[in-house]
Amino acid sequence: VTYDPPSLATATQQSTTVTLTGAKLGDNINVSFDKPLQGTRMWAEVTAADTVTVYHRNDTGVTVDLPSGNLTIKIV
Repeated sequence: VTYDPPSLATATQQSTTVTLTGAKLGDNINVSFDKPLQGTRMWAEVTAADTVTVYHRNDTGVTVDLPSGNLTIKIV
């Protein structure tokens, strides 16, 4: 999925939802982003059937604005 994360001030987070057919509550999810995270972190969870929420948090101490890239989300 192509994703352009918004700029994140320090000590903030945002989220986005992605449709992932077959995802069920309780499934383990791996998420990766093909650009450097610049010290921020990303994680994901299934929040409804076929829906994954990807979270992005910045605790670096400075505002971070990542470039557009590709999210890869897998059920493990």
